[in-house]
Amino acid sequence: MKVGTMTTSDFTVTIKPIPSKTIGIRDPSITYKPRTSIRLIIFNPSHQVLLIHVSSDSYYKLPGGGLEVSETHHEAGVREALEETGCLVTIDSEPFAMTTEWRNESRGQVQCQTSYCYRAKLVKDTGRRELTEEETEDGFSHEWIGLQEARRMLEICRPESEFGKFVREREAWFLGIFEEMEGRTV
Repeated sequence: MKVGTMTTSDFTVTIKPIPSKTIGIRDPSITYKPRTSIRLIIFNPSHQVLLIHVSSDSYYKLPGGGLEVSETHHEAGVREALEETGCLVTIDSEPFAMTTEWRNESRGQVQCQTSYCYRAKLVKDTGRRELTEEETEDGFSHEWIGLQEARRMLEICRPESEFGKFVREREAWFLGIFEEMEGRTV
């Protein structure tokens, strides 16, 4: 659990403790590039969650991605949901879990990525995604499924890339923490 207090001359913010997990091992001989990202567990009115399938490496992921310069967590989450899925969403005010990922991958990503996961609700599905060229090449598609089925799909997928394995571990952990919070353990 991470907890802390930040004080400026105008105000004090206390950060609530949230579950956290470290994925990967930090190599002290490597200089890692820091990256902050957002992940969303998005619900529709039928209480299904949105899961993205990455067909090029046979894994599933939650909607989300990295923050752009001067972007807030909520702005990044709304932008990423719209780009990857075409869905407009509202996001809970606080993240419910976080991961720290030490990556030294074949894709050239030497990063220390901190991912924050938020609960979100579908406002409207526009049907218009704005995928990047890489996301299109990776075969991004998405579907609404039950929470337990989403967990099962993450557990049985077998990505071949190191990146896909990081994603699978992170997303499965986030969904497990969320199920515990919601009282819907498998």
